Amino acid sequence: AYVSFQLFFSLYFPLNDCRSFPGSVYAWSTKTELLKLIAYFFIFFSVSNLIRTHRRVNRILFFIIGTGFVMGIFYLVRYFGIPAPRGLINKDHYSGYLAMVVCVALGFLFVPIAEHGRESHRSSPHFMVFFSATVMASALFCTHSRGGMFSFIAALIFMMALAFSKESLRSKSWIFFIVMAAIGLTLLWIGIEPILQRIATIQVEITSRYFGGRVPIWQTALNIAKDYPAFGSGFGTFGNLSGKYEPFRTPHWYSHAHCDFLEFISDTGVIGFSIIFILCLVYMAIALRGFINRHDPIVLGVSVGLFGALAAIFFHSFTDFNLRIPSQAVLSAILLALLLNILKLNLKASNGKELSVIDLSGFIKFRFVKAITSFFIVVLMSV
Repeated sequence: AYVSFQLFFSLYFPLNDCRSFPGSVYAWSTKTELLKLIAYFFIFFSVSNLIRTHRRVNRILFFIIGTGFVMGIFYLVRYFGIPAPRGLINKDHYSGYLAMVVCVALGFLFVPIAEHGRESHRSSPHFMVFFSATVMASALFCTHSRGGMFSFIAALIFMMALAFSKESLRSKSWIFFIVMAAIGLTLLWIGIEPILQRIATIQVEITSRYFGGRVPIWQTALNIAKDYPAFGSGFGTFGNLSGKYEPFRTPHWYSHAHCDFLEFISDTGVIGFSIIFILCLVYMAIALRGFINRHDPIVLGVSVGLFGALAAIFFHSFTDFNLRIPSQAVLSAILLALLLNILKLNLKASNGKELSVIDLSGFIKFRFVKAITSFFIVVLMSV
């Protein structure tokens, strides 16, 4: 599928012709971003159709938690100066990834112990999930990413609000305080002074004219949007125009606007951003309505974690470009599909009935979709 898309663009929109792609000031960047968007949609579509049972949802979520736990361990080992494999190179993106995974893990802590007798929850002891979440959250704060830290805290508050809205989860809201206490004690043991010093610099650095200052980069995105107000300059073209539209000359080049929402406005214009905004509102309306109508403690607990993960990447997108990182975009697409599917699961069905938002299983061959999806996930998460 990826080769077919690439061949199509190469035949009809040659990469060496910057004027060959409509609605874009730089064809190569737009084509590259569109290929990624097609891949993300294909992953979302595939997960929606293939991960439709409680057992499959559990397996993929525990795989995500396990991967995040290993990445957290590696980061903490490197934090103490011991050589270890690297995950994501940028610390801000590392924190964004860990924030999502920690929220997913916290959701499982809301699942009542009595429910673990079900076959799909025999391998989910609370202590292991709690320990994994504490390790990953500690690694998140040790990245010193202020956007990652604040977005994680905001996601926790959102999860608490969801938990308080459900009577079956309200009695377990103390879990948040236990987790935060465990994270705080771990950070005191590791050393919290560098973290506090990093947070204290936020007001000065966010307006800085030097590398990393957010306000000048945001002004650049707004300047681009002023010249391309309707349809934008094209997907992925911010880096090609940032030097021309920056408010003042700097020795640094910025490939992204460090705010996904402003970059969407500069890339797609008011019309494109409005379409994206409406789609997001429709998704949230469907998800929240499903959450309100469900009462099963397993569904509610897991969905609270998924809501929190999506909230974390949403809040972090105000100060960074995590959605432009393939590994996080892939994870977001997977979690978006899983949230809708888990809210439609019928756990009391004895025949393991499968439910999904988009049911085209009779049209798609299972093994073909599985192979293509695996290919996209391996390629994009390695970028």
